[in-house]
Amino acid sequence: MFTLSQWFFIYLEIFPLLCDIVSELSSALQDTLCEYLGAPYISNDFVTNGEDNETAAPDISSLVSAFQRFVTHRVSSRSADMGSINRDVTLQAATKCLGMLYRLNQRGHFIHFSEFYNHEVNERLEIKEDFPNFRDKKGFSFCEHHFILNPATKAEIMRVDSTFSMRSELQDAFFRALFQGVTCPYLVLEIRRDFIVRDALFQRLNRRKTLKSSYAFILLERKVSMKGGYKRNFSS
Repeated sequence: MFTLSQWFFIYLEIFPLLCDIVSELSSALQDTLCEYLGAPYISNDFVTNGEDNETAAPDISSLVSAFQRFVTHRVSSRSADMGSINRDVTLQAATKCLGMLYRLNQRGHFIHFSEFYNHEVNERLEIKEDFPNFRDKKGFSFCEHHFILNPATKAEIMRVDSTFSMRSELQDAFFRALFQGVTCPYLVLEIRRDFIVRDALFQRLNRRKTLKSSYAFILLERKVSMKGGYKRNFSS
């Protein structure tokens, strides 16, 4: 067993170096390393035998836990004035190492995928900063490494994605209205009061190209227009 001081030395000195080296390997070399770490667990006989997979699970789980503890340490020790966690290059490297183990796990299903979730990352992640990196393919993004994110965070990412898309569609619609003479920048849905959900869904599904547009409701009985009403129901 390691002493407390030895653990600190591992996390502060050895693990960062290990993560940096492994993360810089090509995907092919990472897969080769996975085969070495997983041997003989990823052989065909092992993968198809449920009992053998259960035997392998503690070893794979220990590897994942080691990297998870390091990720948790990096996130929890990062102060707010140091900026978003996705700017930590060592944390980026550790996440990529977890990704390598995630690919190994996909081959044999040794441990449950939830073991790759990291509580600290999900608590500290700034989605509104991280998601644009993912969308624009600029720099590192935890969205790209989805295995580390829990369902609640993924749901929030989908909501942010929908918000970004609707804003973009609305901006494009206003430009079309300005330069092409379109009178209404919204997608207009004509609905009957007694069939609100059915009419709205039917018209939305028949105009799939505008699913993320901002829209206006027109109640046919009273000719009342409600621009952008019930937006969350369609975008979430």
